[in-house]
Amino acid sequence: PGVIVIGALPSMGKTSLIINMLVHNAVKNSHPVVFFSLEMSATQIIKNIAANYHEINTMAIRDGGLSDEDMAKFKQIKFLLKDNLVIDDTAGITWNYIDAKLTKIRKKIPITKQIIVMIDYLQLMGNTEDEIKGKTDESQMAARCKGLMNLWKKHNLCIIELSQLGREVAKERRRPRMSDLKESGAIEANANSVWLLHCPDYFDPKATDNEGRDMKGICEIIADKNRGGRKGFAYTHFIKKYSKFENLSKDHWENKGSII
Repeated sequence: PGVIVIGALPSMGKTSLIINMLVHNAVKNSHPVVFFSLEMSATQIIKNIAANYHEINTMAIRDGGLSDEDMAKFKQIKFLLKDNLVIDDTAGITWNYIDAKLTKIRKKIPITKQIIVMIDYLQLMGNTEDEIKGKTDESQMAARCKGLMNLWKKHNLCIIELSQLGREVAKERRRPRMSDLKESGAIEANANSVWLLHCPDYFDPKATDNEGRDMKGICEIIADKNRGGRKGFAYTHFIKKYSKFENLSKDHWENKGSII
């Protein structure tokens, strides 16, 4: 239980990462998950779930270019989604809205069973009138994050919040830092963990590491804050066309060469 914040620039894979988590927890393990999507429609989320689970090209789904085999796979997604997954694409929701929604859900799920809540993303959430009147953007974000922090204790939740990063990261073409989170002070203070995503080939298609290994398709997940644990990072394989993340073995480059 607690709050995990995932920050990244656009197209770095933050939505794909929580789709990966959603598939693992809700689809494969039938764990209760509530997804609040403020950026994408519920239909788009379902398409990404199908692409991730069945490894179908997301562009083929959007463009209507699916093969007969992929179309057959896509139709199977309705049999995989169950009552343990709730997708809410209501725009401009507040933490109070989330509280009310979870109160209804808790009538069906005992408090002893943890619920995973995903929010895509923090900057698109709204605030109550009292939290807006005469308040700066930073103060509004602080109220938002504090409200969400209180919810994980009240409802026994693991809350995964996505966050935008400031433009400086793109301008300076570097790894992100926790201070790059928009309205970062409030977000950092009300999070148990902060993960930052970095794809070296985002800035340079021919990027290599210090040992000259090809970094194409590699995403670094950087744990810049980890309350009660260590900070560090992990290399992962980000397959954009499937909205999917995979484990990356230590000997990947030696055995397989560069990633496509």
